[in-house]
Amino acid sequence: VIIKYNESYVWQKLVYYYDRSTDFSDSEIANFEPFSLNKTWASETLSGYSSYAIDSLNRFTRDKASASDVFDLDMYAKYLALLDIFHSSHGNTWHNMRFYYNPVTAKLEPITFDEYANYPEFTAASKKGDPIITRLFRDETFVNLYVKYIKEILDEYDGFLNIESENLLRINYILSR
Repeated sequence: VIIKYNESYVWQKLVYYYDRSTDFSDSEIANFEPFSLNKTWASETLSGYSSYAIDSLNRFTRDKASASDVFDLDMYAKYLALLDIFHSSHGNTWHNMRFYYNPVTAKLEPITFDEYANYPEFTAASKKGDPIITRLFRDETFVNLYVKYIKEILDEYDGFLNIESENLLRINYILSR
C-alpha cells in the first residue's frame, strides 16, 4: 500500500480561484489516501493495511502517536539526510510525500518522488515546517540517526569524489559536449 496526501484542494484553489499566492502549506486540511483507491478498497487485506497506515499518519500529525510507532526511523533519517546533502528537498514538500506501508514491520517508509535537485529555493528538510517533518525532528532517536547519516554520507561522498575525480571530470566533459 502506498499512501499520499490528497492535494486536490490545493490544485482547485490554484485553478478555480487563480490564487497564485498558494504556498502549499495547506497540509493541515488535506487528508491521506492510498494510490489505486478502487483496487485497495476492494481487497480486504489492502484496505486493512491502508486504513491502519492512514490512521497512523493521522495520529502522528495530531501528536497522538510517536515517530517510532509510525515510521521506520532509520530509513526516514537516511532519506532526509540524502535529500539535504543533494539539495533535493522539493520532493519532501507535503504534497509530494509518498509513503510505503511495510506490512512486515507495520511502519511507513518514505518513497522518493519529485526531488528536483538544486531547487532554487532550497530549504533543508529539517527547516520545511511540514507537520510530519517538524514532528520527526522533535524525536531524539530520529535526530540522532539523521545526524549519523549526514556524517556517514558526507564522509563517503568526499572519499568518492577524491577517488573518482578524474572520471567525473571526463564524464562531465563528454556530457557538456
